[in-house]
Amino acid sequence: MSFSQVDTVFLAEIVGIGGSLFISGVIFSLSAFTVPILISSPTTCSLANLRWMFSRGSHFIPQVAMVSAGAFVYLAYISAEFHRLSFLAAAISTFGIGPFTRVMLPTNQKLKDINAEEKKGKDGVEKAGGSKEVERLMRKFGAMNYVRAGLTGAGGLIGLATALSAHKIMNIF
Repeated sequence: MSFSQVDTVFLAEIVGIGGSLFISGVIFSLSAFTVPILISSPTTCSLANLRWMFSRGSHFIPQVAMVSAGAFVYLAYISAEFHRLSFLAAAISTFGIGPFTRVMLPTNQKLKDINAEEKKGKDGVEKAGGSKEVERLMRKFGAMNYVRAGLTGAGGLIGLATALSAHKIMNIF
């Protein structure tokens, strides 16, 4: 293996593993720390903040997930056969937040709609069933978000275990 190929392997490992674990941490912290704070806040304030987080996350998380999954696909392509499937599993798990986010969209959309009604002064919270319904939807969002964190975290850990196994076999460390 040439020096430059070793460098590209390390770079792909850093991007794939680091990116997926970073995303997992961001998503996990949103569910573990931010959602409970939002639930304890006044409903109109929490809805506006959650909408802001949806927007920020949608402009950042998918791109990092795609790059991380792409790095794992590259590693699968150049790896020995017995590591190939593990790197592909890491890619699929990391990329899996995209399809799973589609499962979350109805809940997210309900929260956005309630927020939009509130902004118009139409008492969207009461139309949606009151603040208890908003709390239920936020808790559901938080729970589903843990699944997304688990998907990307699993991708990062599979990638890490596979990379360490590959390096041990190749005696790089």
